This record gives sequence, structure tokens and C-alpha cells, in this order.
Amino acid sequence: MSTPETPATGWLKSSFSQGEDINCVEANLAADAVYVRHSRHRLDAVIRFPHPQWDVFTRGVKAGEFDPGNH
Repeated sequence: MSTPETPATGWLKSSFSQGEDINCVEANLAADAVYVRHSRHRLDAVIRFPHPQWDVFTRGVKAGEFDPGNH
């Protein structure tokens, strides 16, 4: 399902989402924002990140801010 706000094509599956892993993520780097969804539940909720927020989020991931034990 797609809406005017959610792209229908252009989704990229995370390289960490392989095999039988239940934590599968897809992202769509659209012109207006970055969209994220669960690859096995594509018709469920999609999270929309404006590009500046996505940049902050990915920097935090790379820095280990979301690793277990860093709370």
C-alpha cells in the first residue's frame, strides 16, 4: 500500500536483514524525506524522517548511542 506520502517503489532492504532474521528493515531515500518500514509487514506503519532528523539518527547509530547498555 502506498499513499501520496509513502513511496510505492525505491525501497532498499538493510544488508543486516538477511536469512530468517525477524528484524527486517527497508528504507526509501526519497527527495522529501527518508521512509522506514518493516520488510515483512509492508502494509503496516511507515515512519517518515525529514532528512536532517535521519542524519542525526544515523550518526547516533554509528556512534553506538542505541547499543544495549548505553542507556
